[in-house]
Amino acid sequence: MRIYISCSVEHSRSEKYPHGEIPPASGMALFISLCVGLLGSGYVLYKLYNGHRQRLLDLERELEPYPIVTNFFKQKCS
Repeated sequence: MRIYISCSVEHSRSEKYPHGEIPPASGMALFISLCVGLLGSGYVLYKLYNGHRQRLLDLERELEPYPIVTNFFKQKCS
């Protein structure tokens, strides 16, 4: 089963693919680059979330000696 992605750019047409379809090899390269891009952006989001979570944990550890402040944050977060 072959899947062709149509493209409306005029200069990408050739005699082999007259309707502007992307050849299978280019389609595979496009699919791989899309997957790599999604994985890369997911990794960046993970690192940002992990950094934010780590800063909150550090702040909680820093404020542990002050029970009033610690209780205030626990009430706000829950």
